[in-house]
Amino acid sequence: MNILELKARNKELNIRETQEGKTVLESRPTRFWFNLTGQCNLQCAHCASNVYGRVSTQDVDERVYEVVLKEIMPYAYECLLGGTNYGEALLSKSLKRFFGDCKNNLVRIALTTNGTVINDDIISDLVEISNEISFSMEGMREEYEKIRHFKWERFLNNVKRVVAAKRLYNKNNLKLKFKFTAHADNITQLPELIEFSKEIGINSIQVMLMMAYVKEQKNKTLYYNRALANNYFTIAQRKAEELKIEVTLPPRFYEGSFEKSPKVTQEVRNNPCSLPWNIMSVNELGVIKPCCVYYVAAGDLKKTPFLKIWNGKIFQKLRKTVNTKPDKICFSCKNREKVDFEVKSRWRGYTEKILERIDNMRLKK
Repeated sequence: MNILELKARNKELNIRETQEGKTVLESRPTRFWFNLTGQCNLQCAHCASNVYGRVSTQDVDERVYEVVLKEIMPYAYECLLGGTNYGEALLSKSLKRFFGDCKNNLVRIALTTNGTVINDDIISDLVEISNEISFSMEGMREEYEKIRHFKWERFLNNVKRVVAAKRLYNKNNLKLKFKFTAHADNITQLPELIEFSKEIGINSIQVMLMMAYVKEQKNKTLYYNRALANNYFTIAQRKAEELKIEVTLPPRFYEGSFEKSPKVTQEVRNNPCSLPWNIMSVNELGVIKPCCVYYVAAGDLKKTPFLKIWNGKIFQKLRKTVNTKPDKICFSCKNREKVDFEVKSRWRGYTEKILERIDNMRLKK
């Protein structure tokens, strides 16, 4: 059986097992998050690593890499590279080797990068093997530099090099994206960023909310600047429609009263989650988690065989409960915003009040 047949058969089985709600699977993940390194060359002001520290500063463990290569990559179609461990994937010493193994196993890459270490040595391989390249950023010019402590023009030149390489190699299906972390000081730049993205060849902008990890940042979050945020979300949406550029915005904030909030119940959400059946996250140390949100480890590839983790206690539990009676992590997941109760504004306001309390608990004392 060749590798395309293997992937197709695994995908067909995975879809069937997902639809049937199986808890123990014969199929393997069709996508996976992978962190090649815990290193990062930046110290961004809003990064949680400033409070919690880094998972590690090392490259991927060789034993972990071999398991991923043999047990996951032959079956998977896509690797979501970077973006889940505060590290910068392009710093890994295993990067070029990984690109080669992705080519050999017909795995496409969706990369999240800070965009500061792109060079001529990797750019052709990067463009060739990727479905999507996302550049994380927090605004333009001085707003970018204030957070990243890196020159805006240097970052921008790297982005333009990737755009030029995409055109040079005729990779029209490669999506280039800005992942824009929004807060009170930079949200006013969003309409300009949309225009600028259209001008230089960026296909998409994903707007994400800044989470406060220290007290000094708390009042800069958009939870505390709701009218400002909603106003610029509306302007941005109109601008995106005018320029025909894809912009993904968070839901509008509730601006009314929190009085007489309804009782919290775990209602089943409109958009069911299939991630426990078809994806997993592996970090450079070999720790497996179910996804980018679910922070409870399911196992360690250096200690436990892959299939025992994939069909272990955590994954089986999630497959049983995620779409019926989700635990608090899944219930509060922002990737499943469209819920039965969200059309009721008071409920939505109450949900935001809970998130506000969680923010306060997380802030460093």
